[in-house]
Amino acid sequence: MALTLVNGPNEISYTRNIINVVVQLEADPEYIDVYALCNIYDTFTNVVATLFARPDDSYNVSYDISGVLDAITDFSFIGLSITSEKNTGAALRYWCEVVQYADGTPIDSVNIGLVGETPSLFSFKGGVSLQHISTNIFNLVKTNNMFLTWLDGDKVTIDQPYYLYYLHQYDSAFITAEAEVFYSDGTSDTKTLVNFGEVFKYYLLKVAVGFNQQNLGDLQPTKTPIYYKVWLSGTFADPFTFTIDDSYVPFPKYISFANSLGGFNYAVLKGKNESEIIPTASLTEKTNSAGKGVSSFGHLLENKISASTGHISVKNAEAFADIFTTCHTYEKLNNRFIQISVSTKSKLKYSEVDNLISIPIEYSRAYINRNFTPDATS
Repeated sequence: MALTLVNGPNEISYTRNIINVVVQLEADPEYIDVYALCNIYDTFTNVVATLFARPDDSYNVSYDISGVLDAITDFSFIGLSITSEKNTGAALRYWCEVVQYADGTPIDSVNIGLVGETPSLFSFKGGVSLQHISTNIFNLVKTNNMFLTWLDGDKVTIDQPYYLYYLHQYDSAFITAEAEVFYSDGTSDTKTLVNFGEVFKYYLLKVAVGFNQQNLGDLQPTKTPIYYKVWLSGTFADPFTFTIDDSYVPFPKYISFANSLGGFNYAVLKGKNESEIIPTASLTEKTNSAGKGVSSFGHLLENKISASTGHISVKNAEAFADIFTTCHTYEKLNNRFIQISVSTKSKLKYSEVDNLISIPIEYSRAYINRNFTPDATS
């Protein structure tokens, strides 16, 4: 009897959800020491990991390969100097081979996700909460025509950096990113943001959509913009609507964080922003290889910052919860994103009755054995 695949991965899977491979082994009473190895490949020949399992009472071996795939797949971040990107490898190709052994000798094997010499399975960084584990999120994103965010619109300042992520789940298509700005006098104007050319299945598209990032103010400089929409021609993705926030924000903090869909969310922190620089230093005496005494000085400068989201909707607040589940959190500082750490003192608290809420956020930047430079330096 040949090895039989009982359960395998979907064509594309989130790395932060369970990805099971279950194979029924060949049963033979003459076999004594029976086990199976699952080899995971990221190309036709390159093994990235091997997992071990013994058969259960049904002679099945089971592997959760999500941990391996999560380790070799990463969120696809984009720097402020880039206005668009067509990422061909954000969805990582892979395949698996399960090999049965008896008494140390390979008996048989089965391949999962290999067509000819081409891996046909994909892993994508992200994952949904356990209560929604049965939901096919990729199908949800596809059928609901979503960008890789739980939002379908947002309120932004004209200086706020913002990127939209789109995972193409169809056959090849020619795609362009478009924007339309709507003005207070009832008129509108359009602009092509980028032509991505031909895009193949599971390519990841990223486009800068901030108002000033794309110089949308140059379309009609004498008119007052109220809101604008961004969409991708050649796809089924619904337009994303940005409402322009013209309120006075004296010291904004622009942050970005990875979300559960594999994209990034963007927000502006406002209100009474407070900073606190906490120094920690140590001086130690050591003996070197020559028997001489040497001094070693180490220091940590931790800049703690407290701010607030301002009043946002419940839908925005729920999407904001992803900031507490990722280490991929960044703050815009002097025209680049630097990584920050969100404190556990931050909390998301809201009532279903109140649609407008404000979320207090505390985060820190850490400089270990580095010099300090004020933020105001250009």
